[in-house]
Amino acid sequence: MVSLALRLFRHHRGAAIATGLIALIGMALVSTMTTLLATGLADSTAEEDRSFLTQFPARPSAAAPGRSAGRA
Repeated sequence: MVSLALRLFRHHRGAAIATGLIALIGMALVSTMTTLLATGLADSTAEEDRSFLTQFPARPSAAAPGRSAGRA
């Protein structure tokens, strides 16, 4: 089974490398977005945008008001 996996990887090396690069770029983008949101919102952020930008907390302790962090 391992030899089959290695043979398929050698045959499709370009696709495997491209997939790995795309995954790496995606992780970098998500990490950057999380870091930016963790710094807080600017005072100039429109009020209607604030709820969308904060509905995906990076930490469980940043739960929505009125909800405990352990409850879904």
